[in-house]
Amino acid sequence: TLVGLCQRRIDKLEVLDKIEAAILESGDNAKALLFLWIKIRRHYEVDETIVMSEQEWAAFGKLSKGRVKPLLKVLTHKRIGALKQVQKGEQGSKKGRASIYKRLI
Repeated sequence: TLVGLCQRRIDKLEVLDKIEAAILESGDNAKALLFLWIKIRRHYEVDETIVMSEQEWAAFGKLSKGRVKPLLKVLTHKRIGALKQVQKGEQGSKKGRASIYKRLI
């Protein structure tokens, strides 16, 4: 019936995907990590590259600059596997190079 079809679609949309479930099980920074992942998911398509410096990541995720690197490390870890680091960035005034990430899922 139509009601059953609508209910199945609603249930499908409300179910956590495996990335969100792994983030919630990760522990300490689950709230900030989940917020950052949802923003990435909304702004970037699968297989799209993301080029941002730590300051840009901090502004994008509304985080402090010191919390950015550990959160990105969790998202690139093979347990979650949401992002892949293509190029590691370098800090410095002469060679400031942003890190490049690719969204996998």
